[in-house]
Amino acid sequence: MNLPRSIRFRKENVILVGVVPALAHEPKSLNNFLKPAVDELNALWKGVKVNTYNSPSTAVEIQAAVLCFASDIPAARKLCGFLGHSAKRGCSHCGKVFPGGFGEKRNYGGFQDRDQWPKRTSQEHRRHAYRVKNCVSESAAEKLASELGYRYTVLFELPYYASVEMCIIDPMHNLFLGTAKRVFTKWVEDDIITKTGLETIQTRINEITVLSDIGRLPGNIKSNYGGFTAAQWKNFVLLFSMYCLKDVLPDQHLHYWQSFVLACRLLCRPCITKTDLMLADCKLMHFVKEYEKINGEMTITPKMHLHLHLKECVENYGSIYGFWLFSFERYNGILGSYQTNNKTVELQIMRKFTTYGILGNMQYSLQEEFKDFFLFSCISQLETSENSGEIVQLPQFVMASSGPLLGKESIWSDLTPICFEKHYKLGRLDQEEVSALRIVYGTLYPHITVASLNLPSLYKRYKSLSVC
Repeated sequence: MNLPRSIRFRKENVILVGVVPALAHEPKSLNNFLKPAVDELNALWKGVKVNTYNSPSTAVEIQAAVLCFASDIPAARKLCGFLGHSAKRGCSHCGKVFPGGFGEKRNYGGFQDRDQWPKRTSQEHRRHAYRVKNCVSESAAEKLASELGYRYTVLFELPYYASVEMCIIDPMHNLFLGTAKRVFTKWVEDDIITKTGLETIQTRINEITVLSDIGRLPGNIKSNYGGFTAAQWKNFVLLFSMYCLKDVLPDQHLHYWQSFVLACRLLCRPCITKTDLMLADCKLMHFVKEYEKINGEMTITPKMHLHLHLKECVENYGSIYGFWLFSFERYNGILGSYQTNNKTVELQIMRKFTTYGILGNMQYSLQEEFKDFFLFSCISQLETSENSGEIVQLPQFVMASSGPLLGKESIWSDLTPICFEKHYKLGRLDQEEVSALRIVYGTLYPHITVASLNLPSLYKRYKSLSVC
């Protein structure tokens, strides 16, 4: 997380520590898998000496530490030492008790007493976790863990591990794959959105023209909404939903949905102020209260409860662009796309991913006599792979594309953030278009005299451009 967001998720900057194999039964903890990694992390915390690019001959001491653990809810609870979301104390950030007996659905509602929810602390977790670990039998450990709301995790062997603060809530799973998908599905199942309404939504989506980097939603939302990806749900919530649901949803449902959309728009900013964060938290509070009031407290999900703890995660780690899992979700797709022979699959995936990482670093470590032969191959191999970063400079271009041209010439003159595709088609401007282009240049650069004869009529036409 100490790298800029624009390069943080490149393959050469990502380490694949391990691949958990497919298991017949889901384990209650991941301690057996984590132990080797924790041993190495402890060594890194104390410091290890390695040769680096800047110091190839003399070893320098390197120290490293884990800053946060990000995953979906089931993995987060196993990883960080908390009980599952169906437990009596099923929240990883507070000690609120969710009513419900054995075999019954838990009641995750009740937001009026939010200020009275007991806060969890990492010190308390560490103390209780060792009590659970020291139980004489597995059944006794399970009983004590159920009472306390904590499990032991091997991560406590890291001296700096703070379970409550470092176990973050992933906004991608929480907001978009969680609440957005669940609420829309409930509207369809309860016939609040009818088949005619779905057709109206699809018609309105087709009418909207969006930037190529954003992408369109799949056609026929009536049958495909259940298969939307997290990115598609994000686009639907932030860009399409308020326009598409107008006069399709009853006003009372549209009202609480508007609060959810406004909260997501505030949170989904590359930079966020304390005021915006407080406003987003208030909007999420209004959303869950109104949703509970209209649909009933038994319709509240664990992810809706966790909405009210997102504020703490942003306060600790900054904008959600820094810790949401969109990039690593794409990496899951990349790992799954590797061709294997179905034998020792984990080992083959690890080798292939590590190879790409080495290729990325070779461009910095190649000796001069070899660069002419291998540098182009290394860079081209990386360029053909899927970009897993997030667009962080796009807002500047969006703002520059609207309003007056004056004052924005520096943005349009700098092409370094724009990534061009390899393939393009040549086009030709007619005389009227050349004259219009001269007027634009004359406005952008009034200190330079631009003649139409000096402007070329040929241009390169790309299918799409990316803002890197």
